[in-house]
Amino acid sequence: MKQLIKIKSSELSFKLNLNYNGVYSRLKMLLGNKSSLFADVSIKSSTIWFADDNAEYMRLSDAPKAEANTISNALSANVTAVRKEMEGDNELKEYAEDILEIPDESFVFYRKTSEGYKLVLAGWGCRYAHLSSSDTSGSFIKRISKNVSEDPIVKPEEPIIKPEEPIVSPIIEDPSVIINPIASGDIIDKPKPLEPNKKDVNKGAKKEPSEIIEKNDPKDELKKQSVNVRVLDQKGKPVNGELVLVRSSLGDVSKMTSENGIIKAGDIPYGESFSVKFPNIQGNVERNFEVVPGVDTYDAHIKKFIKYSPVLFIEDQNGSSIQDYNIKVIINGQETALQSGQDGVVQLPTMLEGQKFIIIDAANYANTEEYIVTQEKAQKPYYFHVKRAEQTKVGITVLDKSGKPIKDATVNLEISNTPCQAFTEENGRAEFPSNLFSEGDIPTTLNVKGHGIIRSTLKYTPEVSEYTIQLRNRRKGGNFDWKWLLLIPLLLLLGCGGYELYKKMIQPGIPTIAEMESGVVMTLSATSYWVDLNIENVSIGKKPLDKFYFTYNPNENAIGDGTFDPDERKWGLSTGTGFLISKDGLIATNRHIADPIPPEEEVVKLLRKYFQDKKSSNQQICDAINDELNGNKRLTKDERALLKEQLNHYREQVSIFDKILNTGDFKVGKPDCKVSVAFTGSRVQLKDQSDLNDFIKTSLRKSGNPGGATEKDVAIIQINNKNEIPASAYIFSVPENDLLDGNISDDYEITVLGYNQGLGLQNMELQESIKPQAQHGKITNTSEQYRVGYDAPTLGGSSGSPVLNDKHQLIAVNNSGIGNTQGFNYGVRTKYLRELLNEINKNSNNK
Repeated sequence: MKQLIKIKSSELSFKLNLNYNGVYSRLKMLLGNKSSLFADVSIKSSTIWFADDNAEYMRLSDAPKAEANTISNALSANVTAVRKEMEGDNELKEYAEDILEIPDESFVFYRKTSEGYKLVLAGWGCRYAHLSSSDTSGSFIKRISKNVSEDPIVKPEEPIIKPEEPIVSPIIEDPSVIINPIASGDIIDKPKPLEPNKKDVNKGAKKEPSEIIEKNDPKDELKKQSVNVRVLDQKGKPVNGELVLVRSSLGDVSKMTSENGIIKAGDIPYGESFSVKFPNIQGNVERNFEVVPGVDTYDAHIKKFIKYSPVLFIEDQNGSSIQDYNIKVIINGQETALQSGQDGVVQLPTMLEGQKFIIIDAANYANTEEYIVTQEKAQKPYYFHVKRAEQTKVGITVLDKSGKPIKDATVNLEISNTPCQAFTEENGRAEFPSNLFSEGDIPTTLNVKGHGIIRSTLKYTPEVSEYTIQLRNRRKGGNFDWKWLLLIPLLLLLGCGGYELYKKMIQPGIPTIAEMESGVVMTLSATSYWVDLNIENVSIGKKPLDKFYFTYNPNENAIGDGTFDPDERKWGLSTGTGFLISKDGLIATNRHIADPIPPEEEVVKLLRKYFQDKKSSNQQICDAINDELNGNKRLTKDERALLKEQLNHYREQVSIFDKILNTGDFKVGKPDCKVSVAFTGSRVQLKDQSDLNDFIKTSLRKSGNPGGATEKDVAIIQINNKNEIPASAYIFSVPENDLLDGNISDDYEITVLGYNQGLGLQNMELQESIKPQAQHGKITNTSEQYRVGYDAPTLGGSSGSPVLNDKHQLIAVNNSGIGNTQGFNYGVRTKYLRELLNEINKNSNNK
């Protein structure tokens, strides 16, 4: 394809609220070969129009005068034929005139062919374009007027050449539409001014009317036009209450639009330009206009989006609502987990009109629906349907010890204290209505002929509809072997802790879990994030507005408290686990606990949304105050003064957030993190961020690099006051060699010793002190470079826990899990903790 013209998108104003690439595709489908009249368009930071071939084209505005009429006539014929085709299409007929409107002849390209002329429109659908056809990267933008009633004033110093042929406007058929000759790049014919000190030889001679040209009066340059700016939204409707800034030679005019979307900009001289800007609209580009005689109102189009908070109903295939059902909502690439409440209702996040969102069935990812937020749809509930298996009966099959079904057995269930009874059939199966059951343990009594009464417990879950109860062998009586009495002392020994004594006798040197607990600490991280705002000369009070401080929860991907004042910054608190690895107070834990890495793209999106929401809320307050000022005529003078003061304050807030949003750089700096610890046996309470007296302060010594969740997520912190280390605290040994190098058996047992749920499981009203929990499992994954996987069930707060083998040797540092599961967890291998410890010891020895 041949590039015809390239212009910054900010220097054009498209008349239609359409996807131009989509419109071009529709035109090609509808018009076939005739669609070549329209240039292909690419709209990004710059707008580029292309011809569909690689031939050389010329602008119609630069065509030789001898060919201009012929080309213009050919263009008019093509436009008429295309218009007829478009008006016959239901989708495009209402846009036909707007699509065929182009700024001027500098946007029309042509080339000679064997059949005549091939013409291409490269500015279709644009309401504004450059004034100069020879300078498409500079100059200013002008409006094409449809109601000019006066001739433009021509400045006397401009050269005037009489055209040989009349000017033709080939793309506007309405005779009431006049294109300003200056805008189309044409030159008006006028006589050459006299040279100084030379007499006009024709002075006094009678001139023909066609030769009469009015003398230019310098006062004409001062003629002014009363200028109004009308603001329209993407649907062509007036925008009320929008702040508009107009800049001209008269100075700046800042006003709110009236009900019909108009502000008065004042009297501006003919031929001068003025700019229009919307301070409260994010990403707004300043627009420029030229004052044209007879045009008093200039239209400026903006996009105004309405926010909605849609409601979603979750129903099954029968239209019945589903309560407590899990779904995922994806908006702008961000995934959020939600659950239906009563009547299957889900309150969706706030979205803009035209925004797309996707609903995914958390139980069946194949069940996915896509929705678009529109005014009509958002005012009604959206519906998401889930197909559930029909379950009307619950079956319980009774089998004998050999696995054969037992007929005529009585099955009694006690559901919610209500007895239910059924009898087994030939196949040993008894049926109960499913609506009787509720999730949980259900006491069950069997009456089986020849076996008597048998009691059991049925563990019911809604996902299972068939259960089996099999009888066991009863131990028959017989002669008692008195030799078993010899085992009684051994059993008593084991019951009184003899097992641990036995382990020490058989496996000397292995510490017990109870001994190791004293070296495990609960960590408390206080973390604050910040971002540079990159704005200048803006202050709150006397403090410059240079940083924004906030809290961030990486697990929930959510921003918390935020402030511009460093003295008022909040600290997000989170608990984890660590363990003592030296007598002088070195503690091993995770990097994400002690030295978190700055978050990236996700937080940038959250920050932009945070600032946009703040700006919108302040703008809503401005609108409300404006409504009160304009609509309440009973306000006293003092009340009006107070409201105007408040209005100025909130406008300033809107302006500040607008400046922040337009900086375009939200790179989060290295978070500030303070870590303190509490040893096993401590009694700790945490009332608020300022109440950390029960914890011991530490400092960061070393952290893994890279330190992501799947990499070297380990760190070493140091207790500041060594006197606060308990004398009896167990010190974990970090092995010189990784014990997981080599072959790992399938039944390799491990124990994770940590503080699951932090303080959540440490109820100080019921406990004297905090104590870690031991979770057991087996290694399930050794395929990763940095980590090892295991099935020990752990919860949040166990990050940084020591992972031990069956000899209670350290093999990893627990660091992460998969989603919300408890049985799929990972720990960083000890070789990377050993690296950090060696670096610390090396630096200490060099001092």
